[in-house]
Amino acid sequence: MAFERLGKFAKRLRLQKGITQDELASHNLDVNTISSIERGVYTPSQKKLEILFERLGYFADNFFDSYLDNKAAKILEILYELEGLLEVQTAKKSDPIIAKIDALIEELENSDEYIKLAQNKQNIILLKAANAMNKRIASDIMRDMLLKALEFSIVNFKVQAIPGYFLTMQDRKILALMASTYSYEGRLKDAVDIMCGLKINLENHCIDRAELGRFYPWVIYTLAKYLLEDYRYEEALENCDIGLKSCKDTRSMYHYPHIAFMKATALGRLGRVEESEQLYLQVINALELFEMYDDIDEARHMIRTVLGKDL
Repeated sequence: MAFERLGKFAKRLRLQKGITQDELASHNLDVNTISSIERGVYTPSQKKLEILFERLGYFADNFFDSYLDNKAAKILEILYELEGLLEVQTAKKSDPIIAKIDALIEELENSDEYIKLAQNKQNIILLKAANAMNKRIASDIMRDMLLKALEFSIVNFKVQAIPGYFLTMQDRKILALMASTYSYEGRLKDAVDIMCGLKINLENHCIDRAELGRFYPWVIYTLAKYLLEDYRYEEALENCDIGLKSCKDTRSMYHYPHIAFMKATALGRLGRVEESEQLYLQVINALELFEMYDDIDEARHMIRTVLGKDL
C-alpha cells in the first residue's frame, strides 16, 4: 500500500540522518505516531505527513505525486498554476491575471476532496490574502485573513513567540505575507520583527542543511530589504553576511546574488562606495549568468538610486 511505502521511506530518511524517533518527534508529532507511520500501520493526515517530512528536511512534492489519483492530479495542476501566477511581479499583474487567480481559488473551494483537510482550508485563505494584495485591499483586512489562516496551526498567535513555534512551510508563507503588509503600510519595525522571528525560528528548528538552505537565505534577503528601507544599514549589512555564509555552507546559491545585492546597497548607504561598486558589478554579472533579466533591470535602477550613476 502507498502509506506502507511512505513509512519505509520516512524511516530510511531518518536513519540516513542518524536521528532517533525521539529526536524527530515534536509537539505536533509524537513518537508513537512516528513509529506507526514507519511500520505502515497508521494512515496519517496530509498535515502530519508534511510535518514529518519537513522535520526530515525532505520536501516531497514529487514523491507524493506518484500516489495521486486523477482528482488529486487536477488539484495539483491548479496549485502549480496558482503558484506561477502569484509569482508574477505585483506591478505586472493585470486584471485578467487577478481574475484567473480568483477563478482557480474558487475551483479549489468547490473541491470537496481538497477542502476537507484543515491544511488546505488554511491554504485557501493564504491564496485569497495573496490575491487581495494584488487588488490593493487594505492591509488590516489582509492581516485579519492571515491571522485566521494561522489559527489552523497556532492558538493565540503572538509575533514575539515566533522563534519558539514549530512552523510548516505554509505557516512561513503566511508570516512572510503578513510582514509584507506591514512593509506596504510603512510599518517597517513590525515587518522586521516578523522576519527576525522567522530567522531565529529557522536557526532553532532546522534539523538539517537542506531545510536551512531552502528557506533561510530567502528570509535573510527579505529581512535585509526591510532593514534597508528602515535606514538600519549596519544591521542589514550584518544579516547579509550571515545570509551569504549560509548560502555557501548549504550550497544553496539561488538567493546568493540577491543577498549580495542587498549587501552592496547597504555598503553604498554607509558611504563605502568603492566596495559597493565592486559588489554591484559582481551581482550584475551573476544575474546575467542566471538570466534573471527582470532582476537586472531592478538592480540597475537601485544602483542609480544609491550611487547616482550607472555601472
